[in-house]
Amino acid sequence: MGLVILFTTLIITFSSCVENAEELEKAVGKDEKEKLEEIGEEAGVAEKEIPTGERITRALSKLLSGPVKEDSDDCCEEKEGNAEVRSTTKPVIAETEKDTTIFSQEIQNYTGSEEVKKMIETLRGNLDKCIAIEDKDNQAVCKKDRPFDRKPQDLPSTVCYHYVKRGIEGGGFVKNFPFGKDKQNRRAQFSGPLLQKAGFTNILKEEKYKTLTAYTAPIGAILVYEGGASGHIEVKAGENEFLSDFVGTEPVNDQLNLDRKLIGVYVKKMPEVRQQI
Repeated sequence: MGLVILFTTLIITFSSCVENAEELEKAVGKDEKEKLEEIGEEAGVAEKEIPTGERITRALSKLLSGPVKEDSDDCCEEKEGNAEVRSTTKPVIAETEKDTTIFSQEIQNYTGSEEVKKMIETLRGNLDKCIAIEDKDNQAVCKKDRPFDRKPQDLPSTVCYHYVKRGIEGGGFVKNFPFGKDKQNRRAQFSGPLLQKAGFTNILKEEKYKTLTAYTAPIGAILVYEGGASGHIEVKAGENEFLSDFVGTEPVNDQLNLDRKLIGVYVKKMPEVRQQI
């Protein structure tokens, strides 16, 4: 967005034939003038001098090719609710993509199980809580007044893996769902092996289900994405409900306009529905 504003500023500047800094400030305002001055310094122009011609071209090129700030170790770069914009155009989901897959009885049993119900209830119950409060990124979205352990339900905190972990445990699938031992494997996109160890199957790798999307995945599926430094993990709780460290009406790609690729649709195949005592 900053670059869009910047290019708009340049167009206004040169089309208005601004001759000096004083006229520039009058034309576009002090803040936009200072942005141009900063680019001037990047281009090697003397401080407070407005860049023109080749100098500004080199400066913009340098800024565009600069390093990109990576996200946290746990989840996608939604720090303080500010997502990296990928596109402003939402995809149109065809009726045939919504729910045409006929899932096996084992998967249907999973979707209708008490474990999935409890997992979803746990995730919903934690949406406004600051889980992993020791994480500096989670602290950023937590309220600064009482109660201190609360956050907006629809605001991402970058610690999606922590929330889904609690959901898996709350569902009774395992008593303690561990993270990877090293820093890299603590990231959401590397959660697959641990999910498999806990008894989940990535049906996206099966021929019958290889074309599944987050929209056509079964209810209760744990969705794992790659992309960015850490990827993302969330649970499909309904046709228009996706839960992790926040609630969305669409998968993370479209909810936050992030470039994430679905690499796992994990379910726990159940030959029969478990009887509750």
